[in-house]
Amino acid sequence: MPDLHERVYAWLCKKSKGSAAGKLRCSGILDKLRTEVVNDPVSLRKALIHLRTEQLVEYAAGQHGEPISGFMTVVRPQQEVPPYVETWSAVLGDAPLSEADKFALLPVGGAMEGFSAEDMKTLLNGLVRLRANQAQHFGEQVFSVSAMYLMGSSKLLTTGTPFANRKLPFKQLMLLIYEFVSSPKGCSTNATHPKLEMTCRTAYQNFSKLREAIYEQADLTPLSGTVQIDGGHFCGKPRRPRKRAKSTSSIVNNKLRNRKAGMVPNGTTHLEPWNQEKFKNRRIVLTMRQLSNVRGQGAERTIVRIIMAEKAQHVLPVIKKYVCPGATIQTDEGHAYSSLIAWYNHETVCHSVEYSTDTGVNNNQAESFFGRMRRAEYGTYHGMRPQYLAFYASEFAWREDTRPLSLGQKFDDILGKVLRCGLSKAWRGYFQGNRLGLEYLG
Repeated sequence: MPDLHERVYAWLCKKSKGSAAGKLRCSGILDKLRTEVVNDPVSLRKALIHLRTEQLVEYAAGQHGEPISGFMTVVRPQQEVPPYVETWSAVLGDAPLSEADKFALLPVGGAMEGFSAEDMKTLLNGLVRLRANQAQHFGEQVFSVSAMYLMGSSKLLTTGTPFANRKLPFKQLMLLIYEFVSSPKGCSTNATHPKLEMTCRTAYQNFSKLREAIYEQADLTPLSGTVQIDGGHFCGKPRRPRKRAKSTSSIVNNKLRNRKAGMVPNGTTHLEPWNQEKFKNRRIVLTMRQLSNVRGQGAERTIVRIIMAEKAQHVLPVIKKYVCPGATIQTDEGHAYSSLIAWYNHETVCHSVEYSTDTGVNNNQAESFFGRMRRAEYGTYHGMRPQYLAFYASEFAWREDTRPLSLGQKFDDILGKVLRCGLSKAWRGYFQGNRLGLEYLG
């Protein structure tokens, strides 16, 4: 019976976590206990009566001791204060700070696991100096300033970021980020992990967190001026048959059909059976690139979104959301874009005839983006999957937009995105079985 008391009490404590006062609604509580703890109503009533006698729960009891209408209050056990929190409190107590400052800094102790008392003092001194000198660093990169004043407290720098609770040493993490920013066409996990002396899955997970941070922190302000737009087909690649056959008109049509939906010269040709399932994974990366006003500078900002098909019903809502009304849009002559003239100054180039018109209308910046991403897909990553395609597309939008920057500027830029991003939604606990479970579309 004591074991049942403990199980019932543990269940009540767990269910009351959402209430600061430990309150639980009594309605239906016995039925839930029977479902989740033990299907024995008599034993459950006795356990609740015992807990009420021990003053571990408080509720209005019925004739047989069962909870009746209203709320039950669970008296939860007092949690022990971790020793590192007590050490931080002691360090604050000895510091020459006002009581208001000490009170404001007290919650920081929860992030001090693994810090010695000397590390805490170093961190506190850095925070004090940073506050005193903050005016002279206005406008500088956040990470550079933080590292300058909090040197030796690197673990705190990643608290509340995608790299929170990391086991990877700080130096290795910085080298991994450097590898990422210095690779123009993506960074191979297999090439990086032996170089940095880490496992392949550690490198993969941390590279993926960088892509997610880029996606989460992307500038989605609507584009203006001249915007080039195109859709690229990724994932769901066709597989060749086991045996080769002589080329016929049917085989040529099938190749066209597999490469791009809607390119079959007639309606009689269909996908081979082995490629029908693969084709369900086909996704469109819609890229929108705002051209620079400076001649020869190319595109200055890129927005990428994932859609299911390059058709007007998928394309138009995205363009209306991310391109300002009245902008000049340049595309190819695909049917998905033909109605843009109703909202924008729409200019087209017929790629079956020319790559650029005599008046300079072209789609070269969008094609440039896909050129880089294709080389990464085939040469670096050897494939992408629909669930994480938005992260890969955002990575290459960032690489295109930061081309004019130096490696140091790129490094600062991506660190700023990481520090502003918050905890990872897609990759936290990935190798413990936590999966994203959705696609980022539109």
